[in-house]
Amino acid sequence: PNDVESDIYNTMRDYRDLNSMVKFVLLSLVNTDPKLVLPENYAGSDSVKKKLVEIFGANPDLRGKIESAESTKYRMLDELVESCIARGEKIVIYSRYREGITEALQKRYAKYGALRIDGSVDADPHGKRFSDRDIKRLTFQTNPDAKVMIITDALREGQDLHAANNLAFLHMDLSPGRNDQLIGRLWRRGQTKDVNAYVLGAASTVDYGVHLTESKKREGISQVDLGIELNSNLKAVLSRDAPIDKQPFLGIYLQNSHTV
Repeated sequence: PNDVESDIYNTMRDYRDLNSMVKFVLLSLVNTDPKLVLPENYAGSDSVKKKLVEIFGANPDLRGKIESAESTKYRMLDELVESCIARGEKIVIYSRYREGITEALQKRYAKYGALRIDGSVDADPHGKRFSDRDIKRLTFQTNPDAKVMIITDALREGQDLHAANNLAFLHMDLSPGRNDQLIGRLWRRGQTKDVNAYVLGAASTVDYGVHLTESKKREGISQVDLGIELNSNLKAVLSRDAPIDKQPFLGIYLQNSHTV
């Protein structure tokens, strides 16, 4: 992240009155586009909006920083999209979050015939042969002018997107299986090219904590398969009961600077 983004991120991270899951989401949004955490833009609960109002009230210069901030992640994504299209290839962009992101990205890449499949796109065919989601997916698969597809988890497992051979993760999932499923939507029967998966993340932030946790989960799963005894950290990583702030490779990135 640039210096302005880092200032915004640190302010959110150091605010004490946020539970770990809410803080994780807010920090992920700041890393994506700082404008997403402005109270009027935040699409989550009213209680979190009130917290954001408090944060901005206690930091009056924060709004100006956000309004002048350019998303580093989006700038990196622009470069990636342009390089894929210059090679004559299509790209799928995955976002964990919908509000404020997927529609904005579709507009951002409209010149590349961008399509999106998220929770706002109807999956019910209503008696017709194809649903709106089916039509968008099939359009991407068959129309050479549709070069970019933006998706969330609304695109179900097993849905084919092999017209593209590039996948950009705006956000990784903590689960290796879910990330592999996303890659598998491109890397499947009919794919004739090497599939490239790109992870866009900010160093020394929750993005890196997610990447590290996902990598350690893969390591733990591999050791279980081989019958190797897990150490305490890998046991904690694989535990479904461990809250996000107790994850040994992620929790540190949620702690404020006064406790680290």
